[in-house]
Amino acid sequence: MKSTIYNVLSLILFPIAFVALFFVIGGSDHGATCWIGFGFTLFSYLLISLVPLLAPKTKSAHLFGVTSATLNAIYFGINFVIGLLFMIKDFDEWKYPLLVEIILFILFFVYLLQVLRTDEVTAAKEIKHEKEVFAFKELVNKTKMIMDSTNDMQIKKVIQLVYNEINTCSTKSNPSVKEIDEAIEYSLGNLNSAVLSGDLSSVQNAAKSTIALIKKRKNLLF
Repeated sequence: MKSTIYNVLSLILFPIAFVALFFVIGGSDHGATCWIGFGFTLFSYLLISLVPLLAPKTKSAHLFGVTSATLNAIYFGINFVIGLLFMIKDFDEWKYPLLVEIILFILFFVYLLQVLRTDEVTAAKEIKHEKEVFAFKELVNKTKMIMDSTNDMQIKKVIQLVYNEINTCSTKSNPSVKEIDEAIEYSLGNLNSAVLSGDLSSVQNAAKSTIALIKKRKNLLF
């Protein structure tokens, strides 16, 4: 709750101070160029709080290493300098200052769309990867459950070999191992059935097939 209050206060502190200084120092009688600088400076700062709401969260690299927050900060910094120049000088001709601000915003907006698009694609890939990692961890847990489901020490030792093999396998995933993961899941189902039957020979055969698939998965990942 406190962090939220601090974040809100930090966001509104600049515009309040900026607007107060603008009217206290300069009054309300200004030319068009001054108002253009004033308006676009506030607008660029407003984007700092609005754009992050649109940007998907991602842990990976962004477009050319630039995040939407970095791009916002750059746009605001440039606008702040240009805005101050327009407010101080207050040129008689307002069309060129407005044109400069419009061009600057278009450049910012086009690049921002590219950054957001890149972030969206990256975030989707990260979600898919996390699901695949979670699915493989479930296979590891399933193997442990099969091992714990029997009190037969000979069968347990066989299952231990499978567990040791799958537990040392990387949780990384890619399209080439997706089918193997499905095969491992099916093979673990056969292994579980063999354990329930109590037939050591069937357990050994199912374990051998499962271990072969796990080793194949390891080879594809390295």
